[in-house]
Amino acid sequence: MSYPLTWLRYSFIATAALGTLFIGQIRPDTYAVFTFWALLLLWIAQLAGKWKQGFHLLLLLELAVSVWLNERYGGLYFLTFFATLILLVQAGRPSTWPRLLAVGLCWTALAISLEERSITLIAGTHILFGAFAILLHGLASTSGKKQEVEQLYDELRRKHYELEEARSRLVDYARKVQLFSQMEERNRISHDLHDDLGHSITRLKMMMEAAIRLSGPQPDKSAELMNQVRDQLGESMEALRRTVRKLQPNEQIRSQYSLHKFLDEASAYFGLPVRLETSGIPYSLYPSVEFALYRNTQEAITNAIRHGDARSIDIRMHYEPQQIMLSVSNDGKLPEENPQKQRGLGISGMEERVKLLGGELLVESGPPFTVTTILPHPIANS
Repeated sequence: MSYPLTWLRYSFIATAALGTLFIGQIRPDTYAVFTFWALLLLWIAQLAGKWKQGFHLLLLLELAVSVWLNERYGGLYFLTFFATLILLVQAGRPSTWPRLLAVGLCWTALAISLEERSITLIAGTHILFGAFAILLHGLASTSGKKQEVEQLYDELRRKHYELEEARSRLVDYARKVQLFSQMEERNRISHDLHDDLGHSITRLKMMMEAAIRLSGPQPDKSAELMNQVRDQLGESMEALRRTVRKLQPNEQIRSQYSLHKFLDEASAYFGLPVRLETSGIPYSLYPSVEFALYRNTQEAITNAIRHGDARSIDIRMHYEPQQIMLSVSNDGKLPEENPQKQRGLGISGMEERVKLLGGELLVESGPPFTVTTILPHPIANS
């Protein structure tokens, strides 16, 4: 039971006792007995709110004492049934049949206690009792829904933490897979170089040494060996070219997501200046990082033209040892709402794309309106 309703319940009992003491016909020699019964009812009310196992027994005892006090002293003791109503509504779900029957029993006890009162008092008390019951029912329903919302919020927050933890594990796993793939490729290349070029160079060295020794006594044989060395050198060079070509990325795929190519096409297509400024020491980027930068730049420029009516766009790319930062600024209209609170699908997609790589997306309302993508450098962080 909430503290305000608890104090309201005790206030009904105290008001009933004090009011009856002042307006009732209580003889001074019975003050001690009167006080005893008032404190007893208050103690029963307090115990009924705490002792869950004996709730029904204490409820009946509280109703019985209230009915007896109304029969014995009259006065304002009918207010104690309002206190009992608070206990009934707050002790459990008010829509269950046992709870409704208990409310009906309390209302019946109130009607019995008011039998000898005036019609006006009886009618007014019943109207107030019914209105008070409806009010308490609404409060209890609202409180129950609030608890359900809080439980759902806690569950949602727990799921969010679990999802964030799973995302972190996924990012870490992706980095490890990327590093393991690089290690596997390096091992394969080293084996190819050792098995093919290594043995070939060793064989050529031995053939050249033999040709040198035969150059004096058998010049024809020496020349034949040198010709074989020349032919095998050509084969070794071709094998080396094949190995190098395997290391080169697919130029068609790289050109498809080339940031510089996109900026040139965007400037020509939209008919507005798109300026790119680079700082720091550039280094090669992983395809996943390059793809994320490409998509975020594409989304930022599209939003600047569609929503901001921008006339020029400035892009700054800064290379740091541990991370790379890409900022896209425009001179268009600023959003009416805070972009940190109100994010559309475009910004949300950019943020999700960055988080998958362990990065961060910053949105500054400006002016100028700026979207900054920060991505870690996997090689440096590994």
